Amino acid sequence: VATSAGAVGLLVFTIPWPTTLVARLQFPMQLISSTYAAMFAGMIGVPVHRSGVTLSVLPDPTRPPTYVILVAQQCSGMVSLIVLLALGYLIAYYTPVRWSRRLLLFAITAPLALIANAARLTFILLAGAWNGVGVAQWVHDHEQPVLVFVCAVGLMSIRAILLGMEQRGENVESMEDRSPRGATDQSARELSTEFAHLRIPIAIGTLVVALVCSTAARRSEATDATRDNFLDSMTVPYRGWTEHSIPLTPRERDMLQPDTQLLRRYDSPDHEVVELAVLAGHRKRTVHTPDSCLEGGGWDTISQRDVVLTLGARHVPAIRKLLMRDGVTMMATYFFTDGDYITRSLSQFEIRQILKRLQGRSSFGALVRILVSAAGSPETADQRTNDFARTVLTPILDALARGARR
Repeated sequence: VATSAGAVGLLVFTIPWPTTLVARLQFPMQLISSTYAAMFAGMIGVPVHRSGVTLSVLPDPTRPPTYVILVAQQCSGMVSLIVLLALGYLIAYYTPVRWSRRLLLFAITAPLALIANAARLTFILLAGAWNGVGVAQWVHDHEQPVLVFVCAVGLMSIRAILLGMEQRGENVESMEDRSPRGATDQSARELSTEFAHLRIPIAIGTLVVALVCSTAARRSEATDATRDNFLDSMTVPYRGWTEHSIPLTPRERDMLQPDTQLLRRYDSPDHEVVELAVLAGHRKRTVHTPDSCLEGGGWDTISQRDVVLTLGARHVPAIRKLLMRDGVTMMATYFFTDGDYITRSLSQFEIRQILKRLQGRSSFGALVRILVSAAGSPETADQRTNDFARTVLTPILDALARGARR
């Protein structure tokens, strides 16, 4: 077990991480990387203006910027973070120091990865400001291995410092072992060794409990739903706008496996567009963050914030994102619900659904998403989204609550 522990732990960084976790980490990393890149470039003397995750080299405020980069989710530093975490894990695991210092060495990897990504963006800004787009693109495509190498050297330097501290600590401990207190500590270590043989039974017992709970939780998810497609037949008008139904493609239906869905597009006489998507079901894959779908469509997150939608007596927590693709902006607002329980956190919602499965109950839930064009201004898109939610969502939430009790 001890021999294979290092390799098993490495699997955490080689197996793809859950989409929910990656989506939760990427946007904060975008903001952190763009903030520090702007700060580093400013310290060097490059006039950089930051707006969200957009960085512009602006030598003259009265003229257009000479170079602009959008720190997309692919440039958030997530890939570098996972690579460096794996490297930091291996270095820490095979460094012969006490566990607290190994954890310290591993913990340093995350801020080091963020600083490295900010430095990478800074170099791209410098290349774009001084030599144009072509050179900046070349730097963008080739500098990441160099920065990973620099981070590896940094980790090895910290490792050398920790080894020196450990060596000095061992010399001090050898002197203390000759004292009465040292004898007491030695007895405590021997007692700990006596209980070491219990580690394997405890680990096996934990795996058995996890297997039993997983089997029980999956039983309700694998059950065929008896609900009809009650959402699709609903009539949910909005201020006289033209309403169109948007069918799921066979691929989308096979991937999401919803029990029922409501997909509508609303067009105003002034050519405004609002899209509503409600995907509901008892399977885990049905209720998901829309980030993966939006990213797959080429949309990049510009800003993100928490909002509360007021629907009469209901106060609905939601996430609101401003997105951009090919110069077109759009606002997405979404939350997760079973009709009664509403949250903006998919992790909290999944925990609630897991508890339902363990109790043998149907884990029916839904993703509710509103898309509004933000071509005018984000403030106008905010107002349109809030008005749409107040007008349309209440009967949908009531229908979801009734459907969850079936």
